[in-house]
Amino acid sequence: MEILGKKIEAKFVHKSNVKNSDVDILMPAFKERTMSQLAARSFFHFEKNLKLRLFFIDPSGKQKPFDAGPYQEHTSFISIPNEHFSVSKKSGKMSHSNAYCLEVGRQFCTAPYVFVCHNDVLAYREDWLSYLVDKMSAYKLAAFLRDNVRIKAAHVSGFLYTRDYFDKAVFWPQDFPEQDVGDNFSYYLQRKNEPYFVCPCSHNNPKLLKKIHRRNPELKQITGDKCLDEKGNVIYIHTGRGTVKMLGHYKKANKTSYNKWNSFLQGIIK
Repeated sequence: MEILGKKIEAKFVHKSNVKNSDVDILMPAFKERTMSQLAARSFFHFEKNLKLRLFFIDPSGKQKPFDAGPYQEHTSFISIPNEHFSVSKKSGKMSHSNAYCLEVGRQFCTAPYVFVCHNDVLAYREDWLSYLVDKMSAYKLAAFLRDNVRIKAAHVSGFLYTRDYFDKAVFWPQDFPEQDVGDNFSYYLQRKNEPYFVCPCSHNNPKLLKKIHRRNPELKQITGDKCLDEKGNVIYIHTGRGTVKMLGHYKKANKTSYNKWNSFLQGIIK
């Protein structure tokens, strides 16, 4: 297939036989499996009201199986040969790889709604995605958090959009105004003066952490973006820099490590 002027040879290693899904989920991940599989299992485990179908896309060329456990039939695995993506924008090679994965995956989406996410995330309460779907009666896009910089866009670590409304929006990073992967969806709405929904989140308001940790003391042990519903319940968590941590390139102190994050997820998804 051709994506944004580049020929991409995408291959289904495993294909879901689920039809008529309510939400299709796009999860890119470079080489990684353990963290991604636990994130995927949390999605299905905590959402019983919607029929979900997940597309896991790996741009490394690795075809190591993706195991979603009891939810395997709801999961497709797309492998893309290891590409040498050109780096022409500030976001860098990894962001370009992520954008191509999302563009490839969206070609196979047929559900009315599409949820895009990182692989270093966790659904943390029942009906986590139904919560965002309920917002779609008033919005075309609903997110668990937004960026604090650039155009303050809905963050690609976890946002839901109405599939047929964004056919002209692209995941590819843009230069004018400066945008990261997925920001173009928010910019598409901003140009139309249309609002989008964003959950309260510690990434956008760090003062929330005191209340969050008082309610959920178990969350003190991990760092990340903790996203809330309107009642103040933690609904979704994004630990951040998961792939960089997995590759051993992350150097910041006092942040949750790759192994500690996976251990925490395993305690949640028993």
